[in-house]
Amino acid sequence: LKKITLLLESPEVGFMMVATPTMDAIDEAKHFIASVHEHRFFFDGVILNRTLGYLDSKTSVEGYEGAFEVIRDLQAREHKVLNNLNKTEIPICAKLPELARDVHSLEDLFYVAMALNAKNPASQL
Repeated sequence: LKKITLLLESPEVGFMMVATPTMDAIDEAKHFIASVHEHRFFFDGVILNRTLGYLDSKTSVEGYEGAFEVIRDLQAREHKVLNNLNKTEIPICAKLPELARDVHSLEDLFYVAMALNAKNPASQL
């Protein structure tokens, strides 16, 4: 147990938080960071999950105007959260796009890795 605690407290190990881009994420990240530091652990950053910023919502398809409006509203919320996070000292390590399915297998993890490489070449984990 002592060796595990020493390892977790070492600078070689850091904790990350995965959060969806909502306004609650900022307060949750601050609380998580405080908890991590309280235990003398290191915090490496936040990974924003299920982001929609990559979608082209400027166009519209006849009959789907409402769907595009929802996407634009979600992207606006995401942009606001990113702006607010950038005003804090909470590091954003990566943004993962909304995937077509939940991650339950190695194949799904492969898609996450591909999304990190394709969408975040400068912020790979």
